[in-house]
Amino acid sequence: MSVANSSSANSSSIDQARLDVLAFCEANQNSPYVYAAALPIWLVFLVWWSHDIYFVHRQHAHELHHMLWCIPALSAVFSLLSICYYEMCPWDLGYQQLVSAAWVVLVILREPVFVVCLLMVAKGWRITRNDLAQNEIALCGTVVLLLYATVTIQLSIGGLLSAIPQLLVWFGLLVVVLSAVITNLRVLKAQLLALRSFNIDATTTPAFTKYSMFAWLLVFASIYFGLDITLFALAAANVGGQAWLWHALCRQILELALTISIGWIFRARPFNVLFEQVQQLVRDVAGDMLPQLSTVNIDVAALRGDGTVPWSREMRLEQARSAQSAADGAPVPAAATPCAADAPSAPRPTAPADAGVLPLATLRELLQSSAPWHGHTVSLSRVSPHHLLFDAVQKS
Repeated sequence: MSVANSSSANSSSIDQARLDVLAFCEANQNSPYVYAAALPIWLVFLVWWSHDIYFVHRQHAHELHHMLWCIPALSAVFSLLSICYYEMCPWDLGYQQLVSAAWVVLVILREPVFVVCLLMVAKGWRITRNDLAQNEIALCGTVVLLLYATVTIQLSIGGLLSAIPQLLVWFGLLVVVLSAVITNLRVLKAQLLALRSFNIDATTTPAFTKYSMFAWLLVFASIYFGLDITLFALAAANVGGQAWLWHALCRQILELALTISIGWIFRARPFNVLFEQVQQLVRDVAGDMLPQLSTVNIDVAALRGDGTVPWSREMRLEQARSAQSAADGAPVPAAATPCAADAPSAPRPTAPADAGVLPLATLRELLQSSAPWHGHTVSLSRVSPHHLLFDAVQKS
């Protein structure tokens, strides 16, 4: 009798599981259309990105661009597998079960890859610096492991309670990304102000281009995380019925918008990313003139200035007075001229004869009148023979 009851219970649970699968298939019968619409867009972006980094700007592409290539590649494969996954539901045949298993693996893999790429861009890897600190690598690894765990829990259990850990991880990721972007904006602002102090038009430098890149990243990342967290919470609560379908549609739109935006903003370009000729003077002047930075806003008109010299990679700065004169607040003349060893036959822009570094007292007065520069000390340190990194150090 007990054997019969056990058999009946097993049969009942199998039937219930079958009914749940069929209900899932019916609820997601329109999902293939979402991914079918996204697939050609991902493919076009993948082809453009591949052509750009492997052919057009091959000599300017580096590890970050190759890492970003993984996003459209995985997204295109994911869209294709999603079409097959929902079309083959309820996956009765063997090959259909293989497709289902591959789809689950890609769901777990794709999210952390996207997050790693976003973290690397936000941290400024290969943009403002060549390497990350050990604690930053450990933090990124922890976030990725937590995301793996929460995605697995969400796929296994489902429901609102299983979505709470993933929401918490996304909030933590939001804080990490935005704080990293703001730190890079402070770093680049320090570079711009230091270069402007040498009577150089700071808006013509690679630092200004990179500042604009991170400013746009701050806007796009804030919008993406805000909308994505909202959509995920609504989908987990099943607000509006067939929430996962609308979540999939809106999520594809958000991911496409963010990926294309980052791909365009941080695309490979033939500008020099190193300040090879101005390292030491920028380091010295910035260390003296810019002791405090707490904001990321810049005044473009002030950075451009009147009578300034456009920046070029052959440019070098010649200091005419001693460091003691600079420390005393006296004007320190410096000519922005082409490097003699690298100067081509064509004439390069040079500074006027009376061009010089802004007086320390004048620059400090300008900085203090434009924004509340307190709470952080900005110093410059050499992290490799050919690269400068500005470190924002919290004042005790």
